[in-house]
Amino acid sequence: MSTIFDSIGIDPGIVIIILLIVVLVLIASTVSSNMRLTRLERKYKMFMKGSDAQSLEKTFVRKFAQIDHLFEAKEDHEKAIRTLAKHFKLLYSKYGVEKYDAFDDVGGKLSFALALLDSTDLPHPALEVLITVDEEIGLLGAVGLDCSVLKGKRMINMDSEAEGSLWISCAGGLSAVSHIPVARVDAEGEKLQIKVCGLMGGHSGSEIDKKRANANVVMGRFLYGLKREADYEIISMTGGQKDNAITREAVCDILVSKEEMDAVKAYASKVEKGLREEYNGSDKGISIQITEAGHESAKVLHPTSREKVLFYLMEVPFGIQKMSANIEGLVETSTNIGIVSLSEDEFFASSGVRSSVEAARNALSDKIQYLTEFLGGEYEIQGAYPAWEYRKESPLRDKMVEVYETMYGQKPEVVAIHAGLECGLFYKKIDGLDCVSLGPDMKDIHTSEEVLDIASTERVWKYLVKVLEELKD
Repeated sequence: MSTIFDSIGIDPGIVIIILLIVVLVLIASTVSSNMRLTRLERKYKMFMKGSDAQSLEKTFVRKFAQIDHLFEAKEDHEKAIRTLAKHFKLLYSKYGVEKYDAFDDVGGKLSFALALLDSTDLPHPALEVLITVDEEIGLLGAVGLDCSVLKGKRMINMDSEAEGSLWISCAGGLSAVSHIPVARVDAEGEKLQIKVCGLMGGHSGSEIDKKRANANVVMGRFLYGLKREADYEIISMTGGQKDNAITREAVCDILVSKEEMDAVKAYASKVEKGLREEYNGSDKGISIQITEAGHESAKVLHPTSREKVLFYLMEVPFGIQKMSANIEGLVETSTNIGIVSLSEDEFFASSGVRSSVEAARNALSDKIQYLTEFLGGEYEIQGAYPAWEYRKESPLRDKMVEVYETMYGQKPEVVAIHAGLECGLFYKKIDGLDCVSLGPDMKDIHTSEEVLDIASTERVWKYLVKVLEELKD
C-alpha cells in the first residue's frame, strides 16, 4: 500500500488523517440528525395532543361531522323551498286572467280582474279571482292547483283573443320532448352562420291553420339539401323558445372549406327564392342569411350524429295532421316543433302536440317517440292537459249570448278552438263546472308584433260588467 502511495507521491499519514476527519463529520452529522428527529418527534406528539388535549384525529372527525350537518341542513332547506314553491303555485289559478292592461276609466293599468276587485259600485255575484302561473309552458299553474279550495261552479276565463266570440271548447295537448345524444370530432375550416328569419310565426294553436312556415323545419330542409352542394360540418344550432309558438327564427353555425363558401351562398339564394314563392301568402319576407365568421377550429358533429339530427328535422311531423270531421273548419290534430337546440352532447327538440281527440293526440305523440327512440334518443311527455269538451247544456253560455245580443243587436260567435286553454283542466277537476272564455281583439300573439285593440278592450269590459250584473243572485 505504501508503495502505491509512494508511486503517486502521497503521504499515507495524510490520507489517514483525512479519513478520520470524514468519519468524525459523518458521526457529527448523524448525531445532529438524530437530535433533530427527536425534537420533531416530540413536537409531533405535542401537536397531535392539541392545545386542549384533544387529538388532531378527533378534531378532523368533529369538523367532518359539522360538514355533514351543513349538507343535511342544505337538503332540508331545498326541500322547504320546493314545498313553498308548490304551495305558491297552488295559490294562483285563473278566473279573470291577469293578462291585459285595462284602460284609464277603470283605474289605470289594471287587469279586468283587478279592476273588478278594486271597484266599489259594480254589481256582481261573489267572485273567486284566480291567477295562474306558467300558462304558456304547459298550463303548469292550473295543473298544480288544488281546486278543492274553490266554491264557484261558473267560470269566465279571460284568455281569448277575439271580441264577439265566446269560446266553449278547446283542444287538449302535450309537449313532446326529444333528447338525442350526439358525438363530436375536431375540425377546422371557414365558419359560416346560417340564419332563417323573416317569418311571421304566431300561436301554434289558433294560427296553425294559416299554413305559416316554421324556421326549424326550414332549417332542416336547407341543411339536408346543402349536402348535395357542399361538404360541411355542424357546430351549433338553435331555434325557438316555446313549443306553442310557430318558430320565427333559427340559427346554425357550420364549417366549410374556403373553396365551397360561394356554393353555400349560392344555394341559400336559390332556396330563399323558392321559399318566398312557396310561402307567398303567409311568409313573403322569409330569408336565409349567410354570415362569414372567419377561419376557426371547433368540435363539430360526428358524421353519424349529423345525419341523426338532419333525419329528425326532416321526419318530425309539423302542421295540421287532421281536420275535424264534425265541425267544419276546425283543426282536430296538429303539431309544432317549436324548440330545437344543440349542446355539446345532445340534440334537444320540443313539439307542441294538440288534438280535440285524446286518442289522436296520443297517436301523434307515439309517432314522435318512435322517431326519437329509432335515433337512439330518449323521449318524455311534459305538461299534458285534457281537451275542454263541449257542454250541451250551459246556462252561463246562454246568459252571455243573451246579454251580448241585447247590447249589440246580434248574437256572438260560439266556437270551439284548436288552441289549449286551462278550462279543460278546470272542467276535469271541478264537477259540474260551467265555463266560457272571452277577451278583446288581439293579433299575432306570441310574436314581436303582438298587439291589443284598446277600443275592443273597453267594449269587452263593459260587456263583462253587464254579464256579471245579470249573474248576480
